[in-house]
Amino acid sequence: MKALELINYEEALKIKEQAKKEGRLVGIGVAIGVHPAGSNMGYLDAALDPEYRKSEKYLPKSGWHDTAIVIVQPLGEVVVTAPTAPQGQGHETVIAQIVASILGVSPENVRVVTSVDTSKDPWSIPTGTYSSRFTTNMVNAAYNAAMQVRNKIIRIASKILGVPPENLELSDGKIYDKNDPSKSISFRRIAGLAHWNPYALMEYGEEPGLIGVGVFQYPTVSTVSPNDEVNSSATYAFSANLALVEVDPDTGDVKVLKFVSADDAGRIINPGIFEQNVISMINQTLALTLYQELVYDKNGRLVTTDFDTYFVPTVNEAVYSMDWASVETPSKFSPIGSKGFGESILSSGPAALLMAIEDAINAEFDELPVTPEKIWRAIHEIKSK
Repeated sequence: MKALELINYEEALKIKEQAKKEGRLVGIGVAIGVHPAGSNMGYLDAALDPEYRKSEKYLPKSGWHDTAIVIVQPLGEVVVTAPTAPQGQGHETVIAQIVASILGVSPENVRVVTSVDTSKDPWSIPTGTYSSRFTTNMVNAAYNAAMQVRNKIIRIASKILGVPPENLELSDGKIYDKNDPSKSISFRRIAGLAHWNPYALMEYGEEPGLIGVGVFQYPTVSTVSPNDEVNSSATYAFSANLALVEVDPDTGDVKVLKFVSADDAGRIINPGIFEQNVISMINQTLALTLYQELVYDKNGRLVTTDFDTYFVPTVNEAVYSMDWASVETPSKFSPIGSKGFGESILSSGPAALLMAIEDAINAEFDELPVTPEKIWRAIHEIKSK
């Protein structure tokens, strides 16, 4: 429904009908997709012989977990180790945002280390950036680690201020009594105490330091069943996409008049990164549908080896008329409730764009990309009949 509202579906139908009267080729495409995220290692066992799975040699596989460490330094800087090895997806920004909000400090006060050194960093078999697993798993591990530190800070502040823990809040770099804000202590003071006077913490019944180790694993990704049934992923995002296009009958070129996407990716942590992801995926939809193609010669050699032969859209072809909306249905199995979104629109966006082209020229295609040449040939084949 939301996608229909975004494109103003009734108005889009009128545009299509008016274009038809004028002899123009305008079409509408609709597609809905499901984006699984957070691969369950258990699905690998589905390829094994059931008899082997009954043997003593068999080591069952399941799930995939992540570990994050939050440490408060002597001067109050917060350092988060989250070995996700990103390539520009904004992991550092999101983790800093989450941890800062939990500890009541500024995100600028949180330093996030995302590199992975298996000789010293917490890692496991599924560690890495793939399967849209960051917002399904690592953010929750970071949340758990930060909550451990938060709870310890509250217990310490409670002893110092003489205020029940349930009455304390963390905000603006301090811990204070929400019923009497004049009773407060700075976050930095607690950090200094934890490092410079650990004996005092022992008197409060606490271990020295402010360190939290968070591990998160979805409870829904288990081992393969005796019937070879397995839940392949931890979360499932949904994407509804609509495209309104016009096709030039003389060249086969496609102009995207409007593209809209309504997406359920669970709770959106950072709207700015979400929006940039949407914009990039809509333009990637254009690339996959109309341009990017691997071509081989009769001997099996790749001939599309450079940007003269392997076509990608430039700013001249980019989609500029677009709209999007988030329809949040938080995951019930994680503290944050976010789901994977990395390739969500790509699950159905190319299908929506392709069907809009097919609707415009009254033809069908059975493979991507549909290049201008293929579209032109399809138009002229129809005319020749």
